[in-house]
Amino acid sequence: SLWADYRKKNGVDEPVASAKPAKPPELETLLKVPGALGALAEWIDAGATLRQPMLALGASLAFFSAVLGQKVRTASNLRSNLYVLGIAGSGRGKERARESIKQLATFLGITDVLGGSFGSGSSIEAAIERNPVRFFMPDEIGHLLGTMNSRNAESYLRDIVPVLLSMYTSSASSFQRRELASGESGTVEQPSLSFYGTTVPDNFYPNLTKELFSNGLLGRCLVFEAPAGVPPLQRVESAAPSDRLLEVCGFWVKAPTNADPNAGNIEKHTVPAPLVVPTTEGAMRAIDSAHDIFLARVAAGVSDGEQALFSRLRATAWKLALIRACGIDTNPQITEDDAQWGKDLAWRLTEDLAARAGGGAPENKVEEESQRVLAIIRKAGPDGISRKELVGKCRFIRGKELTDVCGTLQEAGDIVADQQKTDAGRVKTTYRVVV
Repeated sequence: SLWADYRKKNGVDEPVASAKPAKPPELETLLKVPGALGALAEWIDAGATLRQPMLALGASLAFFSAVLGQKVRTASNLRSNLYVLGIAGSGRGKERARESIKQLATFLGITDVLGGSFGSGSSIEAAIERNPVRFFMPDEIGHLLGTMNSRNAESYLRDIVPVLLSMYTSSASSFQRRELASGESGTVEQPSLSFYGTTVPDNFYPNLTKELFSNGLLGRCLVFEAPAGVPPLQRVESAAPSDRLLEVCGFWVKAPTNADPNAGNIEKHTVPAPLVVPTTEGAMRAIDSAHDIFLARVAAGVSDGEQALFSRLRATAWKLALIRACGIDTNPQITEDDAQWGKDLAWRLTEDLAARAGGGAPENKVEEESQRVLAIIRKAGPDGISRKELVGKCRFIRGKELTDVCGTLQEAGDIVADQQKTDAGRVKTTYRVVV
């Protein structure tokens, strides 16, 4: 193979699958971040009635990546744009980060970069044409993922995923808008689109399709999932962002999009040439080790879906290190600490997503229905769910097909079916997930 030839020519050792593969640090150890990024996350979480530090960090990364949009890049020309998902149950404090970011954007005078949900692919393109740096904050994005990937979805919804993928990969080049019926089209130089979308677990995992793994969208998303349960209540008082946070964010807001000292007057205002942030040798080694993690997964023979997730690990680590470095110093340099944190966070989030979803996206409609049924039974908890209740919650599938699905799940050892006679002499069936 090409990789085998490369390793042989360059003296690179073949990755060996281990019975006990290395594991990334726990997410809790990566939540404290120095600089403006950490200050933003702490400000969001400190003002929350229900503390959600994981969601606060995810939202902070997404917003700060937009603040840096068209302003900085790595030596390899990677940009700061990020796609972030925050997952937590209903009433668990998902809205706090969204409200805080709106407040901070008002302080910084950049409310024009904010967007809400994704109405259509065309609306995203139009927004980027108006302002080449955009930050969206869609709610219930899990439900939207299911809708826009449905075979029965309207074309304007199906267009969203291709546009998001194109925007992500065009951040260092240019984006050509599709020609409208009127014949109009346009080109946006180096667009920077970031988003922080929130959803509940039951609307996210059942809507993960094989296509979302294979087309690379899921691999380009950082998924921050809050711990199960309700966080402890805290009393809070409204507080403005710290002066230091406003100072650093304000610096990058005002920074030029063209940092080329030799650019002409017209070019300075029309063609982005972001600042190249230097990187230490130790940082490069730390980032490069992310590729070894991917190669080890390939050698271990994991599913195509899991390989697709880990294939983005190194690029994501670079982006995270870049964002952290720019939050620490307005004359930034990506240090080994920045790179190690970026690699560890990207690894931890990818590992967690692979464990929860991995290559387990449904191959076909039958498998998709099986996963949805299993999710409903799992949500019922240790007491299980009666056949009657299950039928009521599974209107997406016919009764006979539901019986077949439950039978298959029983045979696979995923669920058990307890049967007992009622006082009326009927048999009541209750399904429970095998723990």
